[in-house]
Amino acid sequence: MEGKRKSMIIEFLYLFSSIVLLILLLVMVYYSINYWNDNVKMIVELDAKMFSIGLLISIITISLQWIEGRIKAIDRSVRLIIKHYRRKNGKRS
Repeated sequence: MEGKRKSMIIEFLYLFSSIVLLILLLVMVYYSINYWNDNVKMIVELDAKMFSIGLLISIITISLQWIEGRIKAIDRSVRLIIKHYRRKNGKRS
């Protein structure tokens, strides 16, 4: 019984940390786009334009992949916690 209690505490901590990281990632994406928009002016050379656009795409892509992973982790944690409490209260899932 003590092991299940510890695993639920760990699951709640994992859920909390996933939510915090998700918020931080969303803030990072927002400020990255804002910074790019404010500081990268229309550059004349095609190579410089392609580099700056590629940099923005890579920042957004990597951040959104991390966000997707955190959303999946939050979903997994919520399902485990709900399953645990349903089982504890005698309800079947």
